[in-house]
Amino acid sequence: MPVFGQERAIEAMEFGIGMTRPGYNIFVMGNPHTGRFSFAMDSLKTIAKKANAKPKDWCYLNNLDDSRRPLAIEMAAGKAWMLKRDIKHLIEGILTELPAAFESPTYQRKKGKVERDFNRLYDQAIEEVDDLAREHSIALFRDAGSIGFTPVADGQGMDEAAFSQLPEEVRDQFTSNISKLEEYLNEQLASLPQWKREAGDRMKVLDRETARKAINPLLQPLREKYNSNNSLMSYFTQLKRIW
Repeated sequence: MPVFGQERAIEAMEFGIGMTRPGYNIFVMGNPHTGRFSFAMDSLKTIAKKANAKPKDWCYLNNLDDSRRPLAIEMAAGKAWMLKRDIKHLIEGILTELPAAFESPTYQRKKGKVERDFNRLYDQAIEEVDDLAREHSIALFRDAGSIGFTPVADGQGMDEAAFSQLPEEVRDQFTSNISKLEEYLNEQLASLPQWKREAGDRMKVLDRETARKAINPLLQPLREKYNSNNSLMSYFTQLKRIW
């Protein structure tokens, strides 16, 4: 495509394209609608057709260790589309297999055990407090996630009206015992945050193991297919490490 009045630009383009050493770049600028982009592309395509060696493919992938620095991976000419297709199939497989893995009976059984172990520790602590409360004719009750105590008479919890009819020394004794029970309850549940953390840590390990078992069979064929490309192998290692 002729570029009117740009003989020097044409010469510069030819000179720049002829520089085959690394580290040289061509920067094209000018007024809009002067055909500079079409001219540059036509010039490059003409030289590319005459070249004996095809240029390498370059793939830019998300760097899972540092999202600000994408991974630039060199591949043989014409191979990038294969990688794009394989990554697409990998993602489709993950979207199918991962939910199924977390819905499987095996995962649900292991998850249930973690929850039961936590609930057992909690229930045991409450039962010890409840046993002590019964010895003092006091009932332990749960209401909207909280735990409270109430005096008992004839097997029934007292309301405020009934409690107010008791002799003062009896009321004082109940009040004192309830205060001690509340302190004992706090002592028994002091380890509750630790139990929650331990249960959470176990769930994280279970989730990671479940995800890896689901994804590794999908990832392994790609590792075998592209095992000669060290950069891609590092990327696959990143993928494996995030689960």
